[in-house]
Amino acid sequence: MAQNIIDKDDNSSLKINPDGSINTDTILDGFEIGRYDDILLTYVAAGDGAGEVETVTFKYSTAITAVLTLSYNADNEVSRVQRTT
Repeated sequence: MAQNIIDKDDNSSLKINPDGSINTDTILDGFEIGRYDDILLTYVAAGDGAGEVETVTFKYSTAITAVLTLSYNADNEVSRVQRTT
């Protein structure tokens, strides 16, 4: 089952597929991921979301093209995704 992440400030959403990939049918402005050939994952060590993906780093060659940082609520549900780079 896909998971929707809703930004309560502007009512937009991002859909995460069961395999953890981003459903590209629902790409939001600013969440486009450019060309990449490597994806690096880090995981939450403790607290809300322990054991879940914390950051997704997209790289092309040696350059970082985008980083997604996921936040979790007390029920270990994704509560926010923030894109940087």
